[in-house]
Amino acid sequence: MGIEGAVAKVARAEEHARVLNEMTAPFLEKDCHIVSCEHNADLTEHVIEIDSVPVGDAPRWGVVIGECVHSLRSALDQALWAVGEWQGLPAHRHREFPIFRERSVYDRKLSDKLRGITHPRLLDLVHEVQPWVDPSRADFHKLWIIHELDRIDKHQKLTPVFVNTPLRPHLKFRFAGVDLNVTGGVMIR
Repeated sequence: MGIEGAVAKVARAEEHARVLNEMTAPFLEKDCHIVSCEHNADLTEHVIEIDSVPVGDAPRWGVVIGECVHSLRSALDQALWAVGEWQGLPAHRHREFPIFRERSVYDRKLSDKLRGITHPRLLDLVHEVQPWVDPSRADFHKLWIIHELDRIDKHQKLTPVFVNTPLRPHLKFRFAGVDLNVTGGVMIR
């Protein structure tokens, strides 16, 4: 398998990002106003009311975001699989790149995710890039956002929230407490 699969997944994510930019460009040039955005306490229901804004194929935007994020998440998993193959480990269907927001969960579940991978530099890298390394920013860590959006997209619909200010057109997608902001291009903050 090698690393080629992971590289191809990243390239596919870039294609999705370009498609999203093309889809959203006409909208970003228009004047729109959000009327209200409300959600329940556990963030499982969201109500968004928009004052008559032509949004084109906006429902598809959430689909394209989900495909982009899934490609990125898959690239991480496939890279880890390539390391397992390189180490001569048998394939294991539960091997995946670990992403944890809390150190205690990382410590408890790391070996289940890596399934025998012991390369010291990879273990150091996996440790260094974890969201829990900076607990004050863990919810906004790029890997955590990718992980959460991929997980949410599997079970829920990603719904865009539209915002436009006179100074800078801006799209804001909010799903269960995770924001993805788009300003003239795809950017995960």
